[in-house]
Amino acid sequence: MKRRTFIAGLGSAAAWPMMALVLVSLGGLWIVIWRAHFRWLGFAPILAGLLVAFFVRPPDLLVARDGATVALRGKDGLLHLLGPSADSYSTIEWLKRDGDGRAPAAAIAAQARGARCDDWGCIGYSADGESIALVLRPDALAEDCMHADILVSTTPVRQPCVGPRLVIDRFDVARNGAYAVWLGKTLRMETVAEDRGRRPWSVKPKRAYGAADD
Repeated sequence: MKRRTFIAGLGSAAAWPMMALVLVSLGGLWIVIWRAHFRWLGFAPILAGLLVAFFVRPPDLLVARDGATVALRGKDGLLHLLGPSADSYSTIEWLKRDGDGRAPAAAIAAQARGARCDDWGCIGYSADGESIALVLRPDALAEDCMHADILVSTTPVRQPCVGPRLVIDRFDVARNGAYAVWLGKTLRMETVAEDRGRRPWSVKPKRAYGAADD
C-alpha cells in the first residue's frame, strides 16, 4: 500500500520551470556524450537546474481567460479559488502544475481564511494580506474600486478605478488570455498572449490599470 501511495504521489509533483528543464537536460547530455574526465562538468548545469526548480517563486494570483475563475496563494502556500470554479479545466491544470492533488471543489477558499462570496462577487486575501476582489456584477465595482488592493472584474471597467494597484477586467483577459501575477512591492505579470508571442492577426492588448511598466 505504501508503495502504491508513493508511486501515485509522483504524479503530483509540481511542474518545473523551462529554464530548469533546459539546464538539467544539457548537463545530462554533456555527461552522456563525452567520455573524458571533463564529462563530469555536466553536473554543474544539472545542479543549477535543480536550484532554479527549488527556488522558483510560483505566482500569487491566477486569472483564467473567462475572467471569473480566480485563484490566489494563501499563507499555507496552496492555491485557493475565489468561489466555485467556472473554468474547471484551468483549475485542474493549475492544481496539477502546482503539485496539488486536491479536487477543484476542495480548493475553494474557506470563510475561515477571510474569504467571502455573494451574488456580486468575492473577496479573498493573499499571503501578505492584500485584498483581491472578484467582481461579478457592475453594481459592485464602485465599492471594490475603493477598498480592494487587486480587482478582477467579469464586467468591463469603463470608469477610472484608481484605488487598486491592479485592475484586470473582461476585455483584458479577452485580449491577453489568462494572467499569472506575482505580488509584492513591484507587481509582475505574465499572460498567455506574451508567452505565445504576438501574431499579425492578434488584437493589440490594452494595459490593465495599475500594471507596472517593464
